[in-house]
Amino acid sequence: MSRQHKATAKTVSGYLLSLLLVPVYVSMFPVWQLVNAHLPEKTIAGLPVALTLAILLALCLFFSRRRERASLGRAALLTGIGLCCIALLLPEAHLPAKKIHVIEYMFLSLVVRFAMAPRLQGHALLVCSACFTTLLGIHDEFLQGLHPARTYGLSDMLVNTLSGCGGSLIWHACALFQRPAGPERSNPIVAGSGLIPLYLLWLLAGVLALVVPASWYRNAVIPLWTMLPLIGAVGGAGLWLHRFPPAWRHGIVAAGSISLPLNLYPLLTNGGTFHFY
Repeated sequence: MSRQHKATAKTVSGYLLSLLLVPVYVSMFPVWQLVNAHLPEKTIAGLPVALTLAILLALCLFFSRRRERASLGRAALLTGIGLCCIALLLPEAHLPAKKIHVIEYMFLSLVVRFAMAPRLQGHALLVCSACFTTLLGIHDEFLQGLHPARTYGLSDMLVNTLSGCGGSLIWHACALFQRPAGPERSNPIVAGSGLIPLYLLWLLAGVLALVVPASWYRNAVIPLWTMLPLIGAVGGAGLWLHRFPPAWRHGIVAAGSISLPLNLYPLLTNGGTFHFY
């Protein structure tokens, strides 16, 4: 198998695994109910926190043993750990099982990074993997909203987002799946670089225009107008894709491909087949 075919196989398998993990995470609640029935309440409350902190400590030790520990790497590591710790504090005290989402989305961000690494590197890999993981976390919450035994919640979505972004920063600091850097270019400014923050802001606005109003329509039909800003963001990126820096295009396409299906959820509730909780 050629190097190109191996890279493609890694990318495809990584994306498939990341997509598979979302419904697995959604279906994990009965497992935690079973564990809750057999373990003391204090153990259940402390187990997700202890596991997360143990993983973060192990990652700190891994980072400290690396020969190349740039100051930016330390900043990314500490910021990522901080985001994960904040995510641990957000779930309700009477629902400690939700804290396990921190570990779940840290791992999911690692899988996404593995999928994107053959196509992206450096800051493009960091930003796009964090973005893709965040969007998967939003799918997770919409699927919860369609489940009759669960509810859609912005706070849970925030936990997923902080955990995914924190994990992405940690893996970036540890340089996992990072290819050796190529020779430095004399002109670091690439044509189209200014489009990247504009697109990310437009995508963020489009996602927020969907997910925030959706929380107002529990036990109701999500209005179709919530889809329009996101469709505009993804459509605009598609039309202007050739103007983005080549090093970012795979990530732009990936983000658009996973965000556009978010519009299915308002359509499903309008069809009358699914109820939104």
